[in-house]
Amino acid sequence: MISDSSKSDVLIICTGGTIGMFENDDGALEPRPGAFTAMLPHVFAFNQSRLPKYDVMEWEPLIDSSNMRPQLWKVSVLSRINYR
Repeated sequence: MISDSSKSDVLIICTGGTIGMFENDDGALEPRPGAFTAMLPHVFAFNQSRLPKYDVMEWEPLIDSSNMRPQLWKVSVLSRINYR
């Protein structure tokens, strides 16, 4: 149910973290660009017709949530810029 952002009711901002991480060749978890968005069509809870349409923005570069620091809190600016 990923929609055109001009018609979205909900904005999901993926910064990385656990939900967007996959195992790399060394066995460590790391954020993978596009992984969260690619997963959404396969998650039943996100594909209910009664739910609002949503759009997904991905932080660039994705970060491990344990590395989130006050300097990176600019994610709140994305919310404000994209608020309708």
